[in-house]
Amino acid sequence: MTTETGMGLLPGAIVMVEWVDSFRCGDSWEPIESAKATAGKIMRCRSVGWIMCRDKDSLTVVPHLADIGDLGEARQVVGQLTIPAKSVVKITVLGKANRRRR
Repeated sequence: MTTETGMGLLPGAIVMVEWVDSFRCGDSWEPIESAKATAGKIMRCRSVGWIMCRDKDSLTVVPHLADIGDLGEARQVVGQLTIPAKSVVKITVLGKANRRRR
């Protein structure tokens, strides 16, 4: 994977990733008519954060950064989500990160 933001996780733009996922199947037996009602549906999802990694196969977005260094680099992250590239519908830049100056 390539790191979009350079060495470490140096926050760049905050993005919203719109993507699709499979629709949850039932957790018990159900009449076929009920199953047909949800057949063919997919879930539209939105995730917000910084792009940590991106390549031809996937996109990893991370919503929480901690232990921020002098140059704005994060030394810790939590909540990262890897989305298959084929599931990504749209990426919208929401804003630019503020970087500290020395």
